[in-house]
Amino acid sequence: MKKTLLTACSLLSFGLFAQPGQSPNNSFEDWGISEEFQTLLDWQTNTGEGEGLISRDTNATEGMYSTYLQTQDVNTVATAAFIGYIDANGNSIAYTSQVDSFYLDVQYDMMPGDTASIAIIQTVNGNPQPIVSGALLAGSQTTWGTLAIPMVSPSQDSIAIYITTENLFTGEDPITGSWLRVDNARFIHSSATPAPLDNFSFENWDIVEVIEPEFFSTSNVLLQANGFDANVEEQTTGANDGTSFARLTTLDLLFFQIPGVVTNGSIDDQFNISNGAPYVAQPDSLVGYYKGTIATDDTASISVTFFQNGSILDDTVLIITQSASAWTKYTFEFDLPTDPDSMSFLAISGFAGGSVLDIDDFTFYGGDLGLEDAAELEFTMYPNPSSDILTVKAADRINEIVIYNLAGAEVDRLKANNNFKVLSIAHLPAGTYLMEVHSGNAKSTQTLIKQ
Repeated sequence: MKKTLLTACSLLSFGLFAQPGQSPNNSFEDWGISEEFQTLLDWQTNTGEGEGLISRDTNATEGMYSTYLQTQDVNTVATAAFIGYIDANGNSIAYTSQVDSFYLDVQYDMMPGDTASIAIIQTVNGNPQPIVSGALLAGSQTTWGTLAIPMVSPSQDSIAIYITTENLFTGEDPITGSWLRVDNARFIHSSATPAPLDNFSFENWDIVEVIEPEFFSTSNVLLQANGFDANVEEQTTGANDGTSFARLTTLDLLFFQIPGVVTNGSIDDQFNISNGAPYVAQPDSLVGYYKGTIATDDTASISVTFFQNGSILDDTVLIITQSASAWTKYTFEFDLPTDPDSMSFLAISGFAGGSVLDIDDFTFYGGDLGLEDAAELEFTMYPNPSSDILTVKAADRINEIVIYNLAGAEVDRLKANNNFKVLSIAHLPAGTYLMEVHSGNAKSTQTLIKQ
């Protein structure tokens, strides 16, 4: 039986509200690049689990680049970095050259008690119990050295190579801060020259642009960061309102079905979503529109949840089990006992491969739709002064960063979708600027000095 990656609907920060009590971009007209990242070609990585786990590095022994792996604290959990010479479904790759050893150029610095690991799996004659060779790295080696791993079998049908900053063999928890730099992966044979591995010197990287509806988060970031196609896309023909709407599609992968997800919350690597953003209106209803193709026995859903101090005040869910070829109106009725402090919108395309859910404009009505001014956002930026790289960090998800000169002219604007953002200000002339950070309907400004 195939597994479902998203198994719960507890998946529940809003951008600036277009008008009191309404969601910005509620008819999904505006789409843009929410994130850009580098991805390593011909190798699978866990880039999507957190920023900084995998990166391209110019300290190399072969060609211009190497790959740098570092264990990072992701949502308070130590998360190991991983690259694998496997296909997108986790299978080994055909390789029939005769081999004696696997060589890899390495640098590393492991925290006390921590180990990195390299494992090579050879599948011989389709044997369901492949042959495994491997090595563990502990301590520190901050200059380049060559690691040699003897191979158990001189021949095979296919191989899989795993390189990670954790111990694959014992399953011990990784430790934040450990890092490993690798380059020039190759097989050696005493009397022949084995075929080179694809992208063996880690030269080939691609820039992935994640396109999402503005002020919303989707499942696209996690999918594209891990080498899969986006499953939430803009459609520009046949919208119920305006010119665009959002199409959510459930991907059917080898072992998992991955739903299309659209939410005004931020999605982490486990598909957990935050409890919305500041919202203090008390609407009594919502009207929205959907259509789509729902697979047999599958369930798509649209939900709205209001929170106060982390507790649910009211929630309404539309369960969709039947396909609808034309735009279908749905209405939610709310009975809020008091002002909420946040609200979440969530749409899921279902859990069977091929299910499609289209969503378009949704509008709140009735009650008191006035939004109170949110508390001023608290954020930090460092280093300040800075000449190049700057980190901005806030307690809540940052939606946007705008930099102004002292004359009030905008000089840079950046989208964000996390509680921190690393940016370059190298292009700005030296001087004093104002940095305005937006989170939900809160914003704050601090002075930035560019050296």
